[in-house]
Amino acid sequence: MAISLYDISVASYLQTLGAVEGFLQKGLDHFTEAKTDPNDIVGVRLYDDMLPFAFQIVSVQHHSLHAIEGCKAGVFGPPGAMGELTYADLQKM
Repeated sequence: MAISLYDISVASYLQTLGAVEGFLQKGLDHFTEAKTDPNDIVGVRLYDDMLPFAFQIVSVQHHSLHAIEGCKAGVFGPPGAMGELTYADLQKM
């Protein structure tokens, strides 16, 4: 029985992306209610040797959308430089 790359990857990616979109919105709702700046969390590290929150979101995008693009091209590598990102930028991803 044959199985496609789409069948084994895209549903999982969509579920993960939907979950991330949901918790980013819940986070924004929390920051709005608490009257705090959501950009304060963008550079936060949950643990000293962990990359910042923004990188975690970039990684989700990279390992879903860019993974599919990498499969098509036959080349996949680590994400590039992030630059300055805002909470709104993370939500757009």
